[in-house]
Amino acid sequence: MQLAKISRADRREAVALVEGDAIMTLAASQQYPTLFEILESPDPAAVVRSLARADAPREKLADVALLAPIDRQEVWAAGVTYRRSQVARMQESQGAA
Repeated sequence: MQLAKISRADRREAVALVEGDAIMTLAASQQYPTLFEILESPDPAAVVRSLARADAPREKLADVALLAPIDRQEVWAAGVTYRRSQVARMQESQGAA
């Protein structure tokens, strides 16, 4: 399962499920409005399945702009964008003080 953060022609951002050279925009959800909330959920695959509508139109991947897969999460540096890295860096910082 591949997810992408996209920008549509009208400049609205959305989260989409990538299916080969096509994409299906996931249904809007108040609980999971961004890629961040989906990925931080206890079961991201289940969330995607619940937001993927069978009747949703497919679009060509080439017809949308792919955006960086970050939303509101803090990005420290390359390679330190995962929660386990964040926790490790915080522990290292506390030990150095």
